[in-house]
Amino acid sequence: MRRDSPGRRRLEREWEAFYDLPFPGWGRAGYATHQESDEMGDLHASLAEYDGYIAGLVMQAVTGATRLSHPLMKDPELRERFERLAWGGSPEVAADARDYLEYLDRIDRLIEVTRAHLKGLP
Repeated sequence: MRRDSPGRRRLEREWEAFYDLPFPGWGRAGYATHQESDEMGDLHASLAEYDGYIAGLVMQAVTGATRLSHPLMKDPELRERFERLAWGGSPEVAADARDYLEYLDRIDRLIEVTRAHLKGLP
């Protein structure tokens, strides 16, 4: 695949858009319980670690790798934990969890675009 192929350009556009996204914050309005705060803090840390892992792999593809050093996989367990809070937590927790889910949607899209790009390489 040529460097200026449509798949390559799409990957670069998705990467740039993702790179410019602010990482979601938590606890803006405060939480009703320490348990909620602790759970969101743990999820925030898990998402930050996952974000860094995925970004590192995608960056390999952006810089020209034809194969990645590790599998590029979505994290359905992390998504499920945020979904549970988005639809079952206090209003403050739910609002933050939905922000995190939107961010996870962008990570998932970046994964899909990267996979498509790599699949199209010789």
